[in-house]
Order: sequence, then structure tokens, then C-alpha cells
Amino acid sequence: MALEARRITGPHLLLDRPGAVIELTGEAHEVVARTIEGLQRLGWSGVPVIRTHAGGTSVGIEAPPDLLYTACALLEWAAGSSWAEVEKERLGEENPRLRELLEHKAGPVFSDDDFGFTLGLGRFSKTWPLDDLPDPASLPGGEGIPLVFITGTNGKTTTTRMLTRIALAAGSSPGWTSSDAWGVGLAIEERGDWTGPGAARNVLRHSEVDFAILETARGGLLRRGLVIGGAQVAVVTNVASDHLGEWGVYDVADMARAKLGVALGLREGGVLVVNRGCVPLRDAVPELLERRPDLRVIWFEDDGGQSFALESGEIHWSEVPMTYGGTARHNVENAMAASLAAEAAGLSFESIRHGLAGFRPTAESSYGRMNRFTLPNGATALVDFGHNPHGVAQVGKTAARWPAERRILLIGQAGDRTDQDMAELTAVIAEFAPDEVVIKGLHKYLRGRERGEVVSLLRKGLLRAGYPEDQIRMVDDERQGVASMLEGSQNGDLLILLIHDSPGGAYEMLGECGARPA
Repeated sequence: MALEARRITGPHLLLDRPGAVIELTGEAHEVVARTIEGLQRLGWSGVPVIRTHAGGTSVGIEAPPDLLYTACALLEWAAGSSWAEVEKERLGEENPRLRELLEHKAGPVFSDDDFGFTLGLGRFSKTWPLDDLPDPASLPGGEGIPLVFITGTNGKTTTTRMLTRIALAAGSSPGWTSSDAWGVGLAIEERGDWTGPGAARNVLRHSEVDFAILETARGGLLRRGLVIGGAQVAVVTNVASDHLGEWGVYDVADMARAKLGVALGLREGGVLVVNRGCVPLRDAVPELLERRPDLRVIWFEDDGGQSFALESGEIHWSEVPMTYGGTARHNVENAMAASLAAEAAGLSFESIRHGLAGFRPTAESSYGRMNRFTLPNGATALVDFGHNPHGVAQVGKTAARWPAERRILLIGQAGDRTDQDMAELTAVIAEFAPDEVVIKGLHKYLRGRERGEVVSLLRKGLLRAGYPEDQIRMVDDERQGVASMLEGSQNGDLLILLIHDSPGGAYEMLGECGARPA
């Protein structure tokens, strides 16, 4: 009936303050009643927050910030476990001094179990271990730094990188998180998927950071909430069908609500930059504004033009390398989002222009995002991490605008996507109509599927969508697919390499065959 309860450390889809949330797959009335009883037994104020969805019911409670494990135990007790666990957690984690510090009003504060309590942000931050906390009465005021949250189904990493370049052009020392690394300025501190609360805390504690740009993914938003509030700007690039079926998100409307959760981390009167061209977001914003009527919403939308007007000046897409002269319209949207966020954060128009102009679609600057190479035989290769229907459609639309004798697409998919997700992906590919599709196996990403099952589903989906059978080729893995496409390429070909499994291997093979950045 119930999934394990999870701690919520900050603003969340259900809660404005720290607490806990549990997902129920069955009837919720009895659990809610027991939750109210448990709150009364602990002497906590407030009532459960309830949200129904296609998978069941989410139940959330706010809690003292030092008693989040206790809050989880309370919800699990309400769903059928022992009250002894509630008392055990309360006795083990109750920390009145930490609670008083986290409710300190003289500056931004946050904490975690690993490093302790932090006052101030970035280069102004100071951290104390939990076993050596300062006296709240003697605590000085903490100073903040500009803070921007960025999320979306696609485009959030590119938008983060663009805004980082703009902040650098403005003379700042930006710290950033993303789906493939976190770092400061142009230096990478650690590679990997760093879009959760741990990455945000790394940046917000870094002694060199004076401008924080936090890419924030669906998982972190729903499992933990935001690390801290008080941001000047939040950006939502778009939402689409991807990663549905977890944590109360079962359709794109749910995803829009979840992604807009970054706006709950805005300070009073903060700015939300959001894509008007994305219908689910446009529909969900009024509901958000009922909860946060103080926010200022700035919309952006691609009108197909060759320039974009800010309050402070006009950006021409010919000046922005990532848009390939305006042909990569999804990067036009990303540049709009980054520019508006920069302007809302107080950065100058010249910084915006110089930052966007200095950000190029190379593997060094924008790893895995629209990296184009020229092969010695006159063919062109495009490397991108696009993997969901919306992302693949954007890459396909861009590729269709570029001249080519043949367009050959490498595609695969992880096994945790539904059969419907696979069908939507193949429908997008069939609409794009490349001259050949190479379907690769992804054996490290079977995720419950049998070996060869996903390849077969993609092939069948293409055929159902009307794509010619004699233009489909199947290969065992990604390296084999890249190698075969490079070996068979001809002058005028455009090879569209959608990479999942071994991006370094793809770049290595391109280098070995003499390809150079276009």
C-alpha cells in the first residue's frame, strides 16, 4: 500500500517547509486519519497535505527541520508500522540548537548530515559540524549571493552552461550543477549526474562561488525538495513525456507541476522565466500563482525570427554559435531562457552578448550537446545526448534544416521506458524520415528488459509508423553502430549520433578517423 517515506528538506510540490512525504497506492483515508493522530501525539502543528494522482495518493507533513527522519517514521507508522520507530527516531535526532539555527532569520542557512550547518552562501558561507554547533544568540548575519534554479525536461544543461558563460563575462565566479558534472567557472570539480541536493550544497558552500546556477532535476525536486529558498530567478525550459510513473508524476501535466516547483524556492517577488510555447507549462502556471501570487512571470517563446529583444538590447542568433545561425531552434529557446534569467539577475546586456558569443557547440564547451564534426571524406557527424521523443524531435528538426545527401540516424533506448514511450520515439523518427536508421543495443541499460527486447520494440515501432523496413539496420551495441556509420559514410552524408552508452568512445572514434570540429 505504501512506499518508503522520504525526507523533504525544502520547498516541494506538496510542502512549503521541511517535512516528509509518503506515496500510497491504495485507500488513503485511514492513513490520513492516523497521520493526524500522530501529529497530535508529537505535539506538532499543521495538517497533512494530500494530493491524488493516477498512481494513488501523496501525503505530506511539515516537521521541525531537525526531525525529518521522525516525520518519515510517523508517516510509515500511519501506513502500518510501529510507533516505537517514531520514538526511536525522535530521541536519536532531536537537536533543539540545530532547529533554532535553521530558523535563523539573519541570512540564508541550510544543513545536511555529512557536513553540518551552514550560514551564508558561496564565498560568504561558514559551516559548523553538527556536534559543534554555535550558540544561536551569537550567530552573525549571513550574506547571500545571486541564485538561479534551472529545470526542464530538455535544454536545462545547455541553459545552465549558457548562463555560466554570461556570469563569467560579467566578472563573476559562478558555481554550477548539471546532469554531467558540477564545477566553478570553466573548471569541472566532479563528473557525473549532479542535479540533486548534494550538488547544490557543494556549490553553495564553495569558497570561490559568488553566483550560483543550480540545474535541478525532477528526481531531486520530488524526492527531497529544494535545498534552500531565496533565489532571485527560476527557469523552466519545457516539459515532455519522460521519466513518468514515479513520485506522484504520471502524466505531462503532473510533470509541469513538479518542474514548476523550482519557483517555490524564489524569494518574495522573485522572477520565474518559463516557456510560453510549452502548453503544459502554460496551463500549470496559474495554479502555481495561486500558491505564490507574489511572483513575477517572464514568458519566452520562439517566433521563428532571427533575433530576440530583451529589455536591455537585441540578440541576433547569428551571434550565438549554439544556434547554428538560428537553425537549432531548441538552442534559440535555451538562449532566450538564459538571457532573460541573466537580465533578471542583474547582469548587463554586454555580458549576455559576450557570454552567448563565447559559448561554442564543441565537445570542450558543450559536451554531448549539438557537437558537429567534419570527416575527411566530406561527411558531417552530429553528436548529441538526445534520448526522449521531445529531444530527438528537436535534433531531427535541426538536422532537416542542414543540407545533406543522406541523413543517417543512430538510436537506442533504455529499458525502463514504457512500450508507449518507445512508440512515441519511433513515431518522431518516422516523421523526421532519415534515409537510414541504425538501432543499437544498450546492454548496460536493460533495466528489467530482456537482451534484444528494446531493439525489437524500436524496429516494430518504426514499421508500424510506416518507416521502410529496408532502411532499418540493427547493431549489437553503440560502438558498433558508430563504427559502422563512420566506415560507410560518404561525401555529403549527415551522421546523427544520438549517444547514450559510451560518449567518450564516440568522440575517440571520430578523432581516430580524422574528424575535426565543424
